[in-house]
Amino acid sequence: MKRLIIVGALAYVVATIALSIFIVKPPKPIIVIKGEPLIEVADFGNAMLDFNITNTLMTAWIVTGLLIVICFIATRRIAMVPSGFYNFFEAIIEGIYNFVVGIAGEQNGRRFFPLVATLFIYITFANWLSLTPVFNTIGMYVPLHAEEEVFHDDALVFKDSGLSLIPFGAEDVELEAGECAAGAEGDECRHHVIDEATAGHVDDGEKLGVLFPYLRGINTDLMTPLSFALVSVLFIQYWGVSTLGLFRYGAKFVNFRSPIDFFVGFLELIAEFAKLISFTFRLFGNMLAGEILLLAMTFLIAVCSPILVVFYGLELFVGAIQAFVFGTLTLVFASMAVAAHGPEDHGEGAHH
Repeated sequence: MKRLIIVGALAYVVATIALSIFIVKPPKPIIVIKGEPLIEVADFGNAMLDFNITNTLMTAWIVTGLLIVICFIATRRIAMVPSGFYNFFEAIIEGIYNFVVGIAGEQNGRRFFPLVATLFIYITFANWLSLTPVFNTIGMYVPLHAEEEVFHDDALVFKDSGLSLIPFGAEDVELEAGECAAGAEGDECRHHVIDEATAGHVDDGEKLGVLFPYLRGINTDLMTPLSFALVSVLFIQYWGVSTLGLFRYGAKFVNFRSPIDFFVGFLELIAEFAKLISFTFRLFGNMLAGEILLLAMTFLIAVCSPILVVFYGLELFVGAIQAFVFGTLTLVFASMAVAAHGPEDHGEGAHH
C-alpha cells in the first residue's frame, strides 16, 4: 500500500511537470534586482536622481497599512482575560518581550523591545505576504526603451489585450545589444536591436516589452534592507551614547592609551560600518534568492504540484528566520553597545 502511494505521488509530480512544460508552456520569468518604478513623482533628467514610487515602496506601504489594521482589530476589545484573536496577538507580543528581556535584562529590554519587535513583526509579515500569488505576476506593461539606464536585455511577447499579466505561452526574447556603445551614443544601436526583435517575434495584436509587477517583496530591493540596517545601527549608537555618555562611548573607537588600543579602536569603528553591510546583504541576499527560486519553480511548474508546497514551506521558514536573525542581531549589538568598556569600568564593576 505504501509503495503504491509513493509511486502514485511520483507519477503525479512527473505528470504535472510534463503538463506545465509541454502543454501550458509558462514563460521564463525576468529577474530584476532593482525595484521597478510604477509612478513618476519627480523627473530630474537623470535616472539616478529621479524620484519614483516603486513596486517595493508601494508594497511597503501596503504592509504598513495591513499591520495597522491588524493591530486595531486585535486591540479594540482589550480585556483582563484575553481571548480570541487578541489572545493570539498578545501571546506574540509577550513572547518577543520575554525574549528581549531574557537577553538584555529588564531595564534595557524595555528600551530595546519596541524596535526589535517592530523589525521582527514587520519583516516577517512582509516576507510572508510576498508569497501570495498576486506578487510578481500582475502589473504594468512597459514597452522597451533604448536608453541604457532603462534598457532590458530580456523581454516577453504580450498579447495586446489590455490584461496586465504574464500570459501562458508568452515567448521570451533576448536582445543582443552587447556590441552597442555605452551612453547616448549607443541609443540608436539599441533602437535598431529593438526594431529587429519586434519585427522577428511580434505579430499583429502583440507587443514586446516587460512587466513591472504592482506588488513585489520589499526585501528583494536592496534599498529596503539598507533602510532597516540604517535604523538598527543608528539606534544602537544612540543607546550606547545615551547610556555611557558621548566621550565614554566614543573611547571605544578612539583610544590613545597605546598603539594597540588605538588599533583595536580603529577595528571597532570598522566593525560598526560593517554592521550595515552585514545587516543589509544578509536579508537582501536570502530573500532575493528565495524569490528567484520560487519564480523559477512557479513558472516551471505552472500546474499545482507537491514540489511547490515544499518550496513554499521552505520560504515561510526562511522568511521568519531572517526576521528573527535581524532582530536578534540588533538586540545583541545593542546590549554590547550599552555594556561598560575599559579598565576603569571593570574597576567600577568590582567596586559595586
